[in-house]
Amino acid sequence: MLDKPSQESGQNIKVFCTKVKELCDELDKAGQYELATTLHIVEDLLEADGGLLYTLPLIETQRKVCAAIVKMGFEDDKQAIKAYLIQEKLTYAKVLEAASREYKNLVNSKAWKPALHAPHVKIPPSGFGANLAAGCQPVGGLLLCDNIPCRYLASGNVDWCVGRDYLAQPSSR
Repeated sequence: MLDKPSQESGQNIKVFCTKVKELCDELDKAGQYELATTLHIVEDLLEADGGLLYTLPLIETQRKVCAAIVKMGFEDDKQAIKAYLIQEKLTYAKVLEAASREYKNLVNSKAWKPALHAPHVKIPPSGFGANLAAGCQPVGGLLLCDNIPCRYLASGNVDWCVGRDYLAQPSSR
């Protein structure tokens, strides 16, 4: 089963479109691709939270695909259907290409909403605590900083150090 765009990491539309195109190519080669599948693709693309700049063109595409399904429902000539879809740029390849292009434009302009979410607040920054034990050296069972004993937590991280001003101080002394 194919994931929805909202299940991709960062709602990455480009990755989703690549996966969908591969599957649609297989269906098309086997002669099993149906126009209703394009409608489902557009509906899946609309589930991503890309904002109005992303959603509005897709809504217009969705409207056109629905109209094409109604129009093609009475058409028997498959070549005429294919020519109409190519003319109106409603093939799955064109729809996926347009969605990928719009996603790329929004990501490049830093307007892709899912990428703007705040990082996880409980994870400390990658450089957190990097300088705490920089000058401290283990000597015997003690941790010495500038030859002054330091107290450290059970985890082994320095809690406070009287030899350095910039180290974290305990909340109560």
